[in-house]
Amino acid sequence: MTQRVHDTNEDEPSVFTGPDLPIRLVMASQVARIGPTATLREVATKLAAVEIGALVVGGLDTILGVISERDIVRAIAGRADLNTTTAREVIGDGQSVSCGPNATTSEVAKLMAKHGLRHVLVTDGDHLAGIVSARDLVAAFGR
Repeated sequence: MTQRVHDTNEDEPSVFTGPDLPIRLVMASQVARIGPTATLREVATKLAAVEIGALVVGGLDTILGVISERDIVRAIAGRADLNTTTAREVIGDGQSVSCGPNATTSEVAKLMAKHGLRHVLVTDGDHLAGIVSARDLVAAFGR
């Protein structure tokens, strides 16, 4: 289940620069997903194949959580079996942090720092609009 924790700037200005870019201009709108019963080996294989750092766990209409490279490393350090431990087991309660498409890059950076995250889901109502990574934010601040 995704927990919406932040949404701002519904009345946005027409010109955006630096930390005031709306996140919808920075986010990846195509979100890679994996099923909850996928093993950690399958998760790692997909992360490597698509060259990204996180996958949404769930189906097209369901978000159970997000699994990242860091989650895989923690599981390995905890001696999890890559062939039997599932994505669902690693994400636990599945609480994800999200923002709205009009949140600014600086607001999302603060949100990531507050929650110790590298990925934040972007939701528009009940719809998953995209995902933004710390790397996306670094690129935006370099514009």
